Amino acid sequence: METTIPPTGSGESPLVDEIDLFVTTTDIRGAVVPLRLFDKVVYEKRYKQVYHFQYSPADDKPRNDLADENSPFLAFAARCTSSFPFAFEPMCVADAQRLCNARGNEDAVDFGEWKPFFAGLSTGI
Repeated sequence: METTIPPTGSGESPLVDEIDLFVTTTDIRGAVVPLRLFDKVVYEKRYKQVYHFQYSPADDKPRNDLADENSPFLAFAARCTSSFPFAFEPMCVADAQRLCNARGNEDAVDFGEWKPFFAGLSTGI
C-alpha cells in the first residue's frame, strides 16, 4: 500500500503544523553580560548561545525560518554545535558566504536578514 503526502500551498508542510527548533552553540569568544549581585553589578562572559528557528504558517503571522534561503545560516548554527578549537575550526558568520558558494549559489548572503536570529546576542555583524 503506497501512501502519498498531499500537496500543499507554497511554503507549507503537510507533515507538521509548527516547529520550534532551538540550536545551542558555543561562542568561543564569549559575550560580556551583566550579572547583578546583592550589592553591585559585575560582568562576566557567557559562552552559551541559542538560535531559535520557527516554522509557523499561521495566517496572522506566518514564519518559516527553515526555508531554503536560510539553509546557509542553519548550516552555520549546526556547525557551531561541534566547534572545538583543537578538533574543529570554529565557525564565524562570514563562513556562510563560503557555504553558499559551495552550493553553487554565487549570490551574496544578506546578513541583514539574519539579524533577528542574533537578538540578545553580542555580535559583530
